[in-house]
Parts: sequence; structure tokens; C-alpha cells
Amino acid sequence: MRFSPFLSSLFVLAMTFPGWTQTERYPTNEEINILIQQMRMDIPQLLETGVYRDHRPPEERQRREAFVDAWANVDALIAPFLGEWFAIEESLAIFPTENVGEVCIVNIYLGESRLHFGRVTDGRIYTDRNTVFALDSGFLGSIFVYDGEAGLYEYANPLPLIDPTTSPFFKQYPGVVRAFQEAGCLAKVPE
Repeated sequence: MRFSPFLSSLFVLAMTFPGWTQTERYPTNEEINILIQQMRMDIPQLLETGVYRDHRPPEERQRREAFVDAWANVDALIAPFLGEWFAIEESLAIFPTENVGEVCIVNIYLGESRLHFGRVTDGRIYTDRNTVFALDSGFLGSIFVYDGEAGLYEYANPLPLIDPTTSPFFKQYPGVVRAFQEAGCLAKVPE
């Protein structure tokens, strides 16, 4: 199943409100490959909408790249995924953890936020919500199964991560901050 950017937004809102729900099952490798290929073909159209145009200043790109490079020396599996990725009406922040190959995922949408977890396997993040995240052509594809059909939602243009434990923005999500700390999620450059 492939949606236009507008319908993707509506579908995700319908599927996630009031929270990022667990999908039925993990998508199969075949479903993932088909949807990633479709996303690759749709990128020119996505960029034309303006929503996915890269408006990041060079300093933000460089800060994010420096963070990714630092983590690549510690955990090369997770490094390419790190950052705050943006979509039409939400963002997805992927943080490192104290455990190699594992990430914390903070989903922010419609004034709400949830914390989830994932493990990188075969170059993809498999989450505790049966969602798979795959990188391709500068986009992060969120691949899920809903009502028996595999679907895709795109994110792009990752920014540097903001530490939820010190950010004024995250004060409105104390449960996420507490869970973030308890789970060993990290927002700093490794030592």
C-alpha cells in the first residue's frame, strides 16, 4: 500500500491518535523491499511538495553529522539512524543507548510524545511496535502493517538531537523524560 504525502499524513494521524499504536506484525522482507523501491521512485514528487525540502542551515547539518560520526566509532550499526527526522506533521528522534545495536525512539505528534525502542538488524531498525525503519536515498522509511496491508511513511532531513532531560520543550512530557532516563537512552557524544 502506498499513499500520497497528504493521505500518508491522514493515515498516520488516524492510525496513531491518541498514540503510536502497535501494528499487527512486522512487514516481511519482500514488503519492505517493495515499499523502499516505491519510496525511491517517489522522492522527486515528495521533494516537489516542499514539505521534504531541506531547509536545515549548514551548522545544523554539520552538528548532526559530527554526532553521527562520533557514534559510528562506538556503534556503527545505529549511527546512520541517529537524529531527529521530520515528516508532514510529526518528528521522530532516534537516540543511542548504552547497549550496542539498540536505540530509543521518541515520537512527537499533535502535542503528544511516546518513547519506544528498537534494535538494528540487517541495516534496519525493528521496533517494539512491529514497525521497521529503513534508510534509503536520504529518507527514513517507517514501514508497518495495518489492516493486513504493508504501508510506508517517510521522514527526512534529520536535525541534531535535543537532550530530553534538559530541554524546556520536553518539560511538557515528563513521562517520556522519566522513561528516557530509566531506559539508558543517551543524547550525548560518546566519550
